[in-house]
Amino acid sequence: LNFAANQTSLTAFQSTGVSVDVQVNGVAAGATPVPVTFSSNCGVFSPAEVRSNSNGKAVSTFQATGCTGGTATLSASATAASTVQTTLTVQPPAATNMLFVSAEPPTIYTSLASFGIKQSTVKFKLVDASGGAITTSSDVQISLAPSAIDSGVTFADTNSTAPKVVATDAKGEVSAIVKSGPVPTPLSL
Repeated sequence: LNFAANQTSLTAFQSTGVSVDVQVNGVAAGATPVPVTFSSNCGVFSPAEVRSNSNGKAVSTFQATGCTGGTATLSASATAASTVQTTLTVQPPAATNMLFVSAEPPTIYTSLASFGIKQSTVKFKLVDASGGAITTSSDVQISLAPSAIDSGVTFADTNSTAPKVVATDAKGEVSAIVKSGPVPTPLSL
């Protein structure tokens, strides 16, 4: 039996049509609609169950939602028939945004204050179009906003205002420790 996808390579969240030839006793199931169920190791089918059409084909759409990259194995099955499979290559989801996660502590004191904590760990998450974390290691450039630099804020590890590149962790997060300057300011990265 022939099970094929219109495209053999997708990016995460992209979709493609799929079709499988359905036969009854070696003849295309044109006169007798046969229910076919589609499934995969990632992604979704819409619809997941269809009946073969007058040409003896069962047709659906596969969307690579939830696929993190690699190979998606698609299966089509019907009662009293062998399951057939095909594979697609799915590219990892692309990063589309950075989300603020936390600042710990959320408030720090100026470097001239005689008391209080003067540095904070700020954390951000790299996400895809669905808001899901990009879990493969990715390099992210972190920069201080001009207003923060003007207020004397620096990165604590380098004691510098120069942008830095940090790799995301397994949760898609990056963090940096910032140190306050002599002028009060809201911090923007």
